[in-house]
Amino acid sequence: MEGQKLNAAYTGYNSCPLFVGDKKLMMIEFKYDNLPNETFYSGQTTPNWMFYMMKKEVFPWVYFNVMPTGRWFGRDMFSKPTYF
Repeated sequence: MEGQKLNAAYTGYNSCPLFVGDKKLMMIEFKYDNLPNETFYSGQTTPNWMFYMMKKEVFPWVYFNVMPTGRWFGRDMFSKPTYF
């Protein structure tokens, strides 16, 4: 953009919520080369009711109410990321 230096980089972070039934979900978070990059705690591959409720109740609300206003920054939540 007009010859300016880039001041940000994508880390490859991705999140895959996997439903496993019985109102339980695994939150699989990783970055490039399939390296774990977990937001909440280490070992998020255990099915969990809390992740199910987040996917069902919290994530849709954030998607429709907070993201369109530009106040949501992904895994940093409400903290605007700093770039190098």
